[in-house]
Amino acid sequence: MVAKNSHSLLARILGTACVAALAAACSPPVMPMPDASGNDGSTTPDATAEGGSDAAVGPRVCDMANIVNLATAGMRMGSTTRYTGSTAMAASNQMIAVPSGCLQGGMAIRQVAHTYTVQNMGFLRVSTANMGTPSGMGGHDTVVWVQDRCDTRGTMSLGCNDDTGGLASTVTSNRLVMPGQMVTIVVATLAMAAGGPGLPYELSVDEVPPVMMGAGCDPTGPNLCAANLTCVGSGQIGTCVANGSLGAACRTGNMCDGTLQCIEVGTDVFRCLNRAPMGGACNSVTLCPDTADCLPDGMRPGNTQDGRCRERNAEGGLCGGDIMGTCAMGTTCTGDAMRVGTCARAVAMGAACDPTGVSTTCAMGTTCAAAMMGYTCQANGSVAGSACVDPAPRCSGMGLTCSTMMGAGVCRTTAAMAGAMCDPRFGTITCAGMEACSANGDGAGTCRASVAEGMADNNAPAMAEAARALPLVIRGALPMSDVDCFNVTVPANSGVVAQLSDGAGGCPASADSVLFLLDSMGRVVGSNDDSNNLCSYLDTRDNTFTRMLPAGTYAVCVRNYGAMGTIPAYTLSVQTAAPRG
Repeated sequence: MVAKNSHSLLARILGTACVAALAAACSPPVMPMPDASGNDGSTTPDATAEGGSDAAVGPRVCDMANIVNLATAGMRMGSTTRYTGSTAMAASNQMIAVPSGCLQGGMAIRQVAHTYTVQNMGFLRVSTANMGTPSGMGGHDTVVWVQDRCDTRGTMSLGCNDDTGGLASTVTSNRLVMPGQMVTIVVATLAMAAGGPGLPYELSVDEVPPVMMGAGCDPTGPNLCAANLTCVGSGQIGTCVANGSLGAACRTGNMCDGTLQCIEVGTDVFRCLNRAPMGGACNSVTLCPDTADCLPDGMRPGNTQDGRCRERNAEGGLCGGDIMGTCAMGTTCTGDAMRVGTCARAVAMGAACDPTGVSTTCAMGTTCAAAMMGYTCQANGSVAGSACVDPAPRCSGMGLTCSTMMGAGVCRTTAAMAGAMCDPRFGTITCAGMEACSANGDGAGTCRASVAEGMADNNAPAMAEAARALPLVIRGALPMSDVDCFNVTVPANSGVVAQLSDGAGGCPASADSVLFLLDSMGRVVGSNDDSNNLCSYLDTRDNTFTRMLPAGTYAVCVRNYGAMGTIPAYTLSVQTAAPRG
């Protein structure tokens, strides 16, 4: 049975990162079929329709004399073949139809076809992003695609790309190619109309071996896993797992393991996922019923990666915007006709409340803040975590200061001593000196001494710093595209709690981080992105993969989301915790 997630949290609440992780391997584009006249693009089309004369059309791209045989014309070194040519002498119109969805605009004119014979099983990575392709102002704007032969009648596209970076194009075949298989590679010039000039290009063809079961892969790129495997993970770190398993592609016949369901997560992209019951726990691989959304769990303030399935228009469910219906009796929609909100219940001072604001709203003049027993609505300015008041003093409670001089702010207390309780998620109680707030996994934290990151390279699990006992608080930094990995020793049947922050309950400046937990074989156990604003947080309640781990050495790795930008300074806290349900 194939299920379709028509009202996915992945678009409304989790953001696009989860969707991208699930749908990293796209379905191959379909080549157009011949029209009634039999014109498939490999023969010269009507020159008048293209706005040129027969002379302007030029030689047909698939004529044998015009095809470049890379076996003889190219230069092979190792697994890479290179060829330098030009599109200047090719036909000045678009002769072969470009695979659907490839071009962002314009036409692929002056097409040059190349034949390539595969030597080793794997994937082909074809690119014009090479020194011999002019770039910059007036550079060569290329389009590259691969198909099974130089004739669109019945051919199958193996992938197409227009501009992976700058004007150059790189495409990786969307399926394995076999030794002895001959494919056609087309390089074309992108132009707004027929008749534009051609330019030189340097083409490279790499044979990329498939990634085997259990090995690392990049979920954001093409699926380079071996046959019947899918790259599953988060950010740019994943593991090749068998089709039919959690998060992987469905097996033939839309089959999945156990109780997993084959669910459409993108156009014609299906993955094996869990389907949670109404009110059940949900995340990027456990989706809610079609009439519900995955919203933050009230016990996990700030967490939008994992939560509970909440029925629309019921208490704590979505409302407003394009959500039809009205909120249940006793609740009011926090959104309006233009904005989606939630159906929240008004709560008086002193009553229990939801710190996420999803299911409750505190009475005017009060804030949902931490108390001795959970969260209650407390007077503004009276306790850490409550809103500041005007006029001064903005915070009246003993030892409290406001986070801002004017405008909206939060009351907080500072200089908690070593071993004292602190707030790892909102910074309402911070630590003194070089102490940092280490998350305990239950919404609270403890002030612990921190140590600096080592000087040696640690940008891969195999290069992680020597295993350390837990709890551990490390201060580090991430230059552009860097990854920091730290080995930790975990006793049997323990959970792992890890949090990235600025050490005071906030996020590092300009940081959007992703945390990964890997086992001793380098396989991704799980990951998290954006649990607390743009900070990452793994714990035993929201992230089930951190529970009941076998004893051993694990690596905790941190990187900037999408490998973009830098994180000048961060604090990573890691510790074990008793498993939670």
